[in-house]
Amino acid sequence: MQRQRGIDGHRRCELRVQARNSTQIEWQVMKIRMLFFAVLRDITGRGEEVLDLPDGTRAGDVWQRLRDEHAALRDYTQPPMIAVNESYVRPDEPLHDGDELAFIPPVAGG
Repeated sequence: MQRQRGIDGHRRCELRVQARNSTQIEWQVMKIRMLFFAVLRDITGRGEEVLDLPDGTRAGDVWQRLRDEHAALRDYTQPPMIAVNESYVRPDEPLHDGDELAFIPPVAGG
């Protein structure tokens, strides 16, 4: 497995497997832009981030990753509203290279 940092500073992994028929199998990596709003921006400490993810990653998988990285999100078993490319989607929505992903937390006010 080769590990290297991309231009944006994030680690990228590429796995090459030599099969018996001499073809190479490569894991494809897609790049998405994730936006953080309101309390999520406060918890993560940033407004956006570029992520390198394996093909087949779903929006809910990214939410789980955020929960694992930030203790303040661990009690949120269900993700907030999710938007991909400015359209609301379900957590099982597959992501694609170049997508913009946003988790939109509930808003309270008075």
